[in-house]
Amino acid sequence: MKSGYSGGRGENKGVALFFSLYFILINFETTKIALELHIRTLWCLPDQNSVPPMVTDALRKKFTDRFTSESQIAPAVAGHLKQHAANINEARRKVEELKRDLPVNSIVSNNIRRIPEADLCFMFGAVAAGGLYRWAPDVLSRDPYSHYNRFHEQMALDLFEHV
Repeated sequence: MKSGYSGGRGENKGVALFFSLYFILINFETTKIALELHIRTLWCLPDQNSVPPMVTDALRKKFTDRFTSESQIAPAVAGHLKQHAANINEARRKVEELKRDLPVNSIVSNNIRRIPEADLCFMFGAVAAGGLYRWAPDVLSRDPYSHYNRFHEQMALDLFEHV
């Protein structure tokens, strides 16, 4: 009499591989969704239909006055996160403003509401400590790989990992 169980001798390796890949894809999708929510929160885009604001020349100039090369960005982000993590006065105001302005019927807003306030304050405090007046990557420009956008990328990924 033959049972359906192979005892791990190879007949079901394909099934095991399928389920392993399935769970990797599920975890990847979950991480991707969490990262998108993290970035939308930093950007104060609480609705899935929200459009990022244009980056002003003044905002870009503040950044270029501070950084002259891409190699300065990663150490600066890491250093500022460590030095200024407790600087949350302005961040707390921005968090309160974000929460107050969240739309009622929005999936993104509902997910932002689930982020602990301490994490939101840390995120916004780190952005301010990093020398940014506000989170504003220039996604509408013709240069997605500019130093300005690389800084935002590095900041988003480091904060996402920390939070």
